[in-house]
Amino acid sequence: MLKQVLARQSSTTVWMSPHEKLCKAMFTINFLNCSFENMSPPVVRHFNSGNQFKLSQHPPVMIRDPETWETKGPYELVTWGRGYACVATPSGPWWIPQKSVKPLSLKIQLQQKGIRGK
Repeated sequence: MLKQVLARQSSTTVWMSPHEKLCKAMFTINFLNCSFENMSPPVVRHFNSGNQFKLSQHPPVMIRDPETWETKGPYELVTWGRGYACVATPSGPWWIPQKSVKPLSLKIQLQQKGIRGK
């Protein structure tokens, strides 16, 4: 398949270096190559296939405001990844550093409701 794409692109990539030709061919294969059976490109199918990283629930979390250092919440966790998390606040989604996000524990939930634990 790579040889076929390189051959098809040979007339438009005459001035490119071999490295640039290979990059363009790989981009075409990974991002622009769709079939009639599956209209999504291979890269989309690859990154959408892992269900273990998708949130099935949006757990409540407590956050520390990076500006005031106050603990706020609980807020609903929308998504997270690579050092950042997105939480749903009343004013809209808020992206904050992941180190400022902590899961809401049962102890904190009971304290907020006024129930004392052992």
